[in-house]
Amino acid sequence: MKKRLSVVVPVFNVEQYLRQFLNSLIKATSAEDELILVNDGSTDESGKILRDYSLIHDRIRLINQPNAGVSEARNQGLSLAQGEWIAFADPDDWVDDAYYERAIAQAVKTNAEMIISNAMYCFERTGEKTPVFKDNQYLPLGFMSGQEALSHCLQCKHLPHMVWMHLYRREFLTNSGLSFLSATDGNEDVLWTFKAFLSATRVSFVKEPGYCYRVISGRKRTDSYYLHKINAAILNARGIVDLCAEYINNSPGVREYLNYHVVDGALSVFHHIGKLKSRTMRREILRRLREEKFFGFVLQRARSWKLRKRILKQYVFSFF
Repeated sequence: MKKRLSVVVPVFNVEQYLRQFLNSLIKATSAEDELILVNDGSTDESGKILRDYSLIHDRIRLINQPNAGVSEARNQGLSLAQGEWIAFADPDDWVDDAYYERAIAQAVKTNAEMIISNAMYCFERTGEKTPVFKDNQYLPLGFMSGQEALSHCLQCKHLPHMVWMHLYRREFLTNSGLSFLSATDGNEDVLWTFKAFLSATRVSFVKEPGYCYRVISGRKRTDSYYLHKINAAILNARGIVDLCAEYINNSPGVREYLNYHVVDGALSVFHHIGKLKSRTMRREILRRLREEKFFGFVLQRARSWKLRKRILKQYVFSFF
């Protein structure tokens, strides 16, 4: 039977949220869809929960693999997808009943290769919900090219890089050769989204939020977590510049907005360095950034003296 939609979900140790997520996903899809659930070496009850649901619901395809990270789990699921449309979701979130129907209907209506749907940040501790896109940040209705959509988002200083907000035509992903880089896990959808925007000829937008991203406070983070985030942010910053070089040359007015996004992402490197408990590790990373000329890379794209001062301060610290 031909599949309409494939939803790819990487799963790792989310037992307390998984049932709510799966129930919402089942309600939001139909028998002509498939849910590709990739158990990425979970060590809690997530694997059992997935197995139980897969025995009840025929649309679930359960894949078990040793832990390889979210990017490899998504790539594995994507390689098995048979749907005309592809979506990604995270297993500690949830979706409303009509989320995918709205996205697919808009894609069919506009003949789009890529749909950006609005979503909600749902704060677990307070119960508060706020939309990802505010009124002044909406993409224009109808459709536009991917480069036009990217330009609009950069000018609004609000890039919807989270792939759980997206719907893609599978043929488009195949022809574009898109895949996730495991080295950027934790920020894995940034480079993916830039590549998707630059490759797409028709992008459209759904204004109504339908995906609920769970914001969890109080999680304890280790130095290894922050180190991975640092390395991912460095790769993303350099990767974005390389990806967009030709685009910037053809659209010089966008250069300023792209530089803002690159600097904003690069500054997260220094933020994460400050979170490291190990002083030795902090010094070593700053020294490495100096040797790799990362400070100069960021400085030449920073436009305000305030930003340059912050970068130079970190540069001075790299000598101590």
